[in-house]
Amino acid sequence: MFMFNTRPAENDPCESPHWFFFDSIESENKDVFVTTYSRRAKHRLRPCSLGTTLQIVSTKFSHTNTDTPTNLSHVVFGIVGSLKTWKGRKAYLESWWRPNISRGYLFLDGRPDIESFCPYTCPRILINEDIRKWKIYPLLKYPVSVRVAWSIVEAFRQGDNDVRWYVMADDDSELFMDNIVQVLSKYDHTKYYYLGASSESILSNVYMSFEMGFGGASFALSYPLVAAMAKN
Repeated sequence: MFMFNTRPAENDPCESPHWFFFDSIESENKDVFVTTYSRRAKHRLRPCSLGTTLQIVSTKFSHTNTDTPTNLSHVVFGIVGSLKTWKGRKAYLESWWRPNISRGYLFLDGRPDIESFCPYTCPRILINEDIRKWKIYPLLKYPVSVRVAWSIVEAFRQGDNDVRWYVMADDDSELFMDNIVQVLSKYDHTKYYYLGASSESILSNVYMSFEMGFGGASFALSYPLVAAMAKN
């Protein structure tokens, strides 16, 4: 419903009663939009246009909200898989994922076929940036490890709100999310934290001097730490 007030006729073409037609919309930044309305000459009135500015204010919580205890909604999961093995491992992820409750992404190194999609039982699928196109790629000794680290950055760049932790795991991992949340709630998510367990491979542990958390049992990074990674 629209309500109009009558007023005396004006000589100014933009003050006279008339119809305006939507002409364009432009974004000055992510929160401000400018719309323009124009009218062709009619009844011997000069053509004119009007512009309006709309500022959008969001009421969503940001990651800085620390008033409530850590729960599952504060965690974003990043599952890193391979296109070659995903079809046979999909059931692992479906066994513990909670649709419409848990948040996260499944990162693959290529687009899967239609039979491999699981929009109602798996997290959203994202295709990793092709690191083979990087100039430094020939110098990478362990490209898979670099892809896992880059998946953390790509998850952060999705811009989810009210995130305290990013939990990374392999596509054949089976996670107990309630247990993970219980552990994470013991730590201050506003500080730099990297939490993980040793690898099932003794050689991997020896190579990393038993100081690295591996993705087989998942590892977690606090929001500030991931933000620093994405920045640098």
